[in-house]
Amino acid sequence: MDQIQVASDKATLPFHHAKLLISIANCFEHIPVKRAENAEALAKTIEAKLLHAGDKTTPEAICEAVYASLKHFDRLASVQYAAKHPIYLKKHLRG
Repeated sequence: MDQIQVASDKATLPFHHAKLLISIANCFEHIPVKRAENAEALAKTIEAKLLHAGDKTTPEAICEAVYASLKHFDRLASVQYAAKHPIYLKKHLRG
């Protein structure tokens, strides 16, 4: 798979599949039996979406893509993700 670069204010770093996978898996504590399977499928889908958008992205764009995918797949998992990433998902957390 092509390498995605993540650009922040400080530096541009390579995207890490494992970091995304763990972040997603942590949102499926309510269904541990399917945790790994769901996380892997979603991580692949999100990476494909990010690559389709280009080879550079931002932490905010990654969070938006993860949140949107989780919201369509499992509402509770998306709420857990948003709670763990409030800086990037402020607009989704407003009442």
